[in-house]
Amino acid sequence: MKKIISVALSASIASTAVMPIFAQENTTIVKETITKQQSDKLITEVRKLLGVKYTEEGTLKNQCVYEIKIGNEVITDASVLSTKISALSENGELIVKITDKGHEKIGQEVVSKKYEVYENQAELITTENAIKASVSGLYEKVDVTTTLNQTTNKLSVTFRDKGVQNSTTSTINILLGQEKVDITKVLDKDNRAIAIDGTFKAEKIAKFDKAGAKAIESKVLAEVSVKNASLNTVSPQDIYDGYRLTTKGIEVKNNIVGTIGSISKDETTKVFSFIVNYTNGSNKPVELTVSSKDESKLKASRDALSGNSIVDVIAGNDRYSTAVEIAKTSKAQDNIVIVNSTALVDGLAATPFAKSINAPILLSTKTSVPTQTLEYIKEVIKKNPTAKIYVIGGESVISKSVQTELSKLTKVERVFGTDRHATSVEVAKKMNQFNDAFVVGATGEADAMSVSAYAAQINAPIIVNGWSGLSEESMKLLEGKNIDIVGGNKAVSNSIQSDLSKIDIDSEVERVEGITRYETNAAVIEKYYGAIKELYVAKDGYGNNEALVDALAAGPLAAGKGPILLATSDLNDAQQKVLNIKLSSTANITQVGNGVNLTVMQKIGKILGL
Repeated sequence: MKKIISVALSASIASTAVMPIFAQENTTIVKETITKQQSDKLITEVRKLLGVKYTEEGTLKNQCVYEIKIGNEVITDASVLSTKISALSENGELIVKITDKGHEKIGQEVVSKKYEVYENQAELITTENAIKASVSGLYEKVDVTTTLNQTTNKLSVTFRDKGVQNSTTSTINILLGQEKVDITKVLDKDNRAIAIDGTFKAEKIAKFDKAGAKAIESKVLAEVSVKNASLNTVSPQDIYDGYRLTTKGIEVKNNIVGTIGSISKDETTKVFSFIVNYTNGSNKPVELTVSSKDESKLKASRDALSGNSIVDVIAGNDRYSTAVEIAKTSKAQDNIVIVNSTALVDGLAATPFAKSINAPILLSTKTSVPTQTLEYIKEVIKKNPTAKIYVIGGESVISKSVQTELSKLTKVERVFGTDRHATSVEVAKKMNQFNDAFVVGATGEADAMSVSAYAAQINAPIIVNGWSGLSEESMKLLEGKNIDIVGGNKAVSNSIQSDLSKIDIDSEVERVEGITRYETNAAVIEKYYGAIKELYVAKDGYGNNEALVDALAAGPLAAGKGPILLATSDLNDAQQKVLNIKLSSTANITQVGNGVNLTVMQKIGKILGL
């Protein structure tokens, strides 16, 4: 089965251990077409989904969380799907629709509804006012006082028997993040409802009951078309999602042979189509027919394959080929910089250096150079025999055997230090004269990627803070420069900031930071960029910093043109705010690498007024 569905459904199943991934990240239905021969994975995933049941008490208990429909028929057994797929006639098709009926896992419970929580101080004030205004039931029987601590966001509600001096009191504290309460109902310490009658005592009160729960919204997750036919005919949506080329579309565009055919119409079926020839991953020629009854969508997909889409995409089949595609776009070929694709910390300082020597950043593993990278290097050397290769990092990052292999092509120089900090210092020294510099944390990959394009633009090295702070050599190198820190004080301490201020040219070191990598990214864009006419979007690396490698490779390309926006599944509020202010309505948007969710592009499109 095609990769997107496998990943999507697996994510949905895994989400029962956290929150539903589709409910959080997707605003569109995942649609895909597979062949009958590719359906085993789909059947397996459906079987797993049908095994996820609600555990909450009530009418839904033990019912399946997911609704699986074949056409209009709801199925409860994956073997039904298997039977129907097996019975597909030649050129037959069936549609499998997968819907999450609305669920979340809370602890060990799979529930269809959840209690709302107090999200801000205003909601605590509303609750306090409601308590003060209550004049019946509980509030006729006891004296009630409330205190709202606006510093700690704690609302304290104290009960005392009415008219009884020195009686025992009970206090209930209500906090931000706590589930909302029903102020008309009180419980004892054993969660039993307390009757408000003549024997009622305030001291029995232990808590308020919870307020009513809210149903979790249902979501259509996927529609999978299973065909008993060759998939050399695809729909426009398989090529272009309305904003940018899909993974399939990128594969086709990067490997087109000849020219794209013109759009024609079958007068019998009223279907429009065009043909495009390309070579697939096995280097075999493929004649692909793109067809639809919607001529406008077909035209949009054809235009996108011709390089005319709302969002440009620079991507290959993997991180190595993506770096090569970026290099081809940038056309920087005076030299070459090599970085380990899975050990980015040594490569954090590479972007400004690469820009300063007019070199792309290409990727290798620790022990080998991928074929696509080698082939591109050979092309560069053929055009420019004096081009030099710079390997960033020591032999523990990129082995001596890799250096030896590259040295057969041209002159190779390794730039490295004893650790990530020392390596960044050695890279900075290679940049010769500079007036500005940036300092990031030892684990500040995302911070470095946020500022890398701007650092390259102004020829400013990026110094990586060491585990023991900054070395004497780095302090000497930075003396008399204009220094900024990117990242919070956990990454680069206030003490280091103070030390840097003593050597900074104007004795002031500014810190650009946010609570999260997204807010830091927004803060960098806010400080260093004016009106944005070019925006580069790359995966944010959250939970897997290796995914920042596309942003690393894009740094030299983006330098002098526009910022790199780090976003995989969504835009942070701070990022949306800065883009609302700075993004030109005619800005060019480029996605670097695959894996950025459509939601990101939809929100950028909304900012652009599309």
